[in-house]
Amino acid sequence: MKIQVWSDFRCPFCYIGKKHLEEAIQKSGRDVQIEMMSFELDPEHAPNPGESMAEHLAAKYGISVSEVEENNARVVSMAKSAGLNYDFDRLIDVNTFVAHKVFQLAKLKGVGNEFVEVAMSGHFEKGKDLSDLETLIAMGESVGLERIAIENLCQFR
Repeated sequence: MKIQVWSDFRCPFCYIGKKHLEEAIQKSGRDVQIEMMSFELDPEHAPNPGESMAEHLAAKYGISVSEVEENNARVVSMAKSAGLNYDFDRLIDVNTFVAHKVFQLAKLKGVGNEFVEVAMSGHFEKGKDLSDLETLIAMGESVGLERIAIENLCQFR
């Protein structure tokens, strides 16, 4: 069986769901393949430099920063149930277009799922900037991609 998972790197629920799915598959003992797929939640998103993620979400949803922080605390708790350690204080608001390009290269090279794990962990647990080319190169290299291939791919939007 093959399961396709459509996901964006900036969606905290996507990473939590991915972890729960992997755990369920492992517990089932069945031979199931997960194929990660690209889906940009907000392709036109242009982050505001200096704006925290909490400020961005408050403006986007018309709620207060304290309400965002309360909601984030619930998401952090959900993440913990999946074995993840989200750090929303370090989370950077990004456009994920370039990260999805690198992911597609990783898929072509047979390491797409590995790249998704590195990128999502880096973003949610370590506060890595998924719009930064050097960050994406380091993530790509960690799963076996070549720097020059990533640079060539990312030179055009």
